[in-house]
Amino acid sequence: MDYATAETIQTFLSSPINIFMVLIAFILIAALWSVRRPAGLPPGPRGLPFIGNIRVDLLSEGGHNITNGKKWKAMRKIGYKAVRNFASGHILEKIVTKEAFPDMKKAVVDKNGEPFDAQSILTLFVYKVMLNVCFGHNYDLDDAEFKNIMQVTKDMNAVFGNGTLADFEPIFKYIPTEAVRQMKKMSNTWLTFIQSKVDDHRMNMQKGNVSDVVHDVLKIQVEGQGTDQALTDVNVRQLLSDIFGAAIDTTINTINWCVAYLVNYPDVQAKVQKGIDDVIGKDRLPLLSDKAKLPYCEAVILEVMRIRTIAPLNLAREALANTTIGGYNIPKGTQIWTNLWKLHMDEEYWKEPEKFRPERFLDDEGNAQKKQESYIPFSAGRRMCIGEVLARNEVFLIFTCLFQQFTFSPVEGKGKPSLDPTFKNLIARCIPYDVVAKERISRQTDSEA
Repeated sequence: MDYATAETIQTFLSSPINIFMVLIAFILIAALWSVRRPAGLPPGPRGLPFIGNIRVDLLSEGGHNITNGKKWKAMRKIGYKAVRNFASGHILEKIVTKEAFPDMKKAVVDKNGEPFDAQSILTLFVYKVMLNVCFGHNYDLDDAEFKNIMQVTKDMNAVFGNGTLADFEPIFKYIPTEAVRQMKKMSNTWLTFIQSKVDDHRMNMQKGNVSDVVHDVLKIQVEGQGTDQALTDVNVRQLLSDIFGAAIDTTINTINWCVAYLVNYPDVQAKVQKGIDDVIGKDRLPLLSDKAKLPYCEAVILEVMRIRTIAPLNLAREALANTTIGGYNIPKGTQIWTNLWKLHMDEEYWKEPEKFRPERFLDDEGNAQKKQESYIPFSAGRRMCIGEVLARNEVFLIFTCLFQQFTFSPVEGKGKPSLDPTFKNLIARCIPYDVVAKERISRQTDSEA
């Protein structure tokens, strides 16, 4: 660099305005560089400059939940075993039909034919079931702790649904903004509740006496002490939080969509009810053994889960090594989101995918078809949802109980429920709607007596 050039630069930088312009230029260049897309990457969002895309770990206590951490395989295995113990047979049937549904039926009957918000009552039903499955407590609907649990989880959904910069880069969670403070408060409240239940169970647990998911997980924790895969208390807390949290939101929204669709399609509702009446009758509530005899009911549930996939983007995955998919480069550490919604609405696999047709899951004789490879509402592979069996069986029992006992209709003068989804917390939800329920079976069933 000659003297003249150096003098020109020095003169230019002697002005504060010029220095500011240079800094802005550097920042803009760095920002553009940070969002560059190297050749070979698949289509997708560029992310925010310097920040990138979504990353969240407040609820997972630093990545110790069932999808992260060094023990994720062990935690999945334990969680799967715990869920399977309560996902089939008489335990789940008893909880749904004898302990949860009577309260839910009374709540609907008490509406006396007046319009009501469907999701509010379905939410009570699902919470009663899952709190019983996980923590072994059959709460009354007016129980103070029951109401508090529902409020805490509602507040968490609201706070985490709004999002913060901490969703994009973890370092921002250390900046004490109001949103971060609220998230931490809700997380601490929820995890403190989980730990209190763990402590209560640990004090009262008897060897070999497994009565709920907490007991089962604690029993496995004791048996695994001293091994490389031993569960810490944080692991136990996170495992239970994942099982409960995942089951609550997905089940509520699946059943809510079922009611919304069958109100829109009364002919499908009538066919569902005829099948239930023919197979089960009116003297008892449904059992899991009825599922194989009710292929149309199952087809309706499957079609609802296809056309309104509850978790459209599934959970994020991370590439453990540089790899390629479909000719695209996927660098190590890349977060990958599977678009289940796209798969379930792809015309390559589904004829007229926007149409609600339960028959697509039945053969010409009305029997259940073999599961299609393009149908994966619970994801697939080693990290697929461990609660699939529990969710499917719980939804079946709730669905058949509801439509055996009630006929749901739109509110006169208000039209049918909207079938357009609204998305919050990466969940496809119904726009709130009211319905009218007419009781089909007015006397007590044997299961309720």
